[in-house]
Amino acid sequence: MDTMHIKEIPTNKTSIWDDYVPILRSADGRETTIYLTEVFESIADYSEAVYILETARPGDKIKFIIANGGGNTAAAYYLIDGINNSKAKISCHCTGFVASAATVVAMACPTLTIADNTNFMCHNYAHNAGGSGAQIKEYVDFIDREFIRATKEEYSGFLTDEEIVLITKHDKEVWLNSEDVRERWANRQAYIKALKTKKDV
Repeated sequence: MDTMHIKEIPTNKTSIWDDYVPILRSADGRETTIYLTEVFESIADYSEAVYILETARPGDKIKFIIANGGGNTAAAYYLIDGINNSKAKISCHCTGFVASAATVVAMACPTLTIADNTNFMCHNYAHNAGGSGAQIKEYVDFIDREFIRATKEEYSGFLTDEEIVLITKHDKEVWLNSEDVRERWANRQAYIKALKTKKDV
């Protein structure tokens, strides 16, 4: 891909790679590579990526490179919303260690490739709740319900029902190697295709 910087490099930077979320684009702007190689933090870090996703034209190509351990789920779902609303052809390549919220973003992409020796890890959420006892309980009850719903939706056809229960009810971690992920991704694609066929009937 003939790349150029997506914007002028500020004077206090020496490279586009200094950005928290490096983004490279082809000279004509029709191909973009977005590097998610730092844990998800502030939602604002991903606004440029989401803008590119949501303003893409049919025929544009956007590729994610994911190699991070997760982080802020709100930031991950911000990206996922951009993926779902994009007209581009979106792909994702996972390499190294991909965990937690980073696996959810990978699941949202229509096409997924996995580098050899990649490790996936799916687990329960973590948080630091503050406030009165009643407020904390109300918050945790809400997050529990939403996390179970989202986990079933995002990992459908990829994780088993038993694994989802282990994650959401028993705080267990599910570890997968590259071959595991490839096999389960193929199963997920077949599952999604079967659901679509059933809806179309």
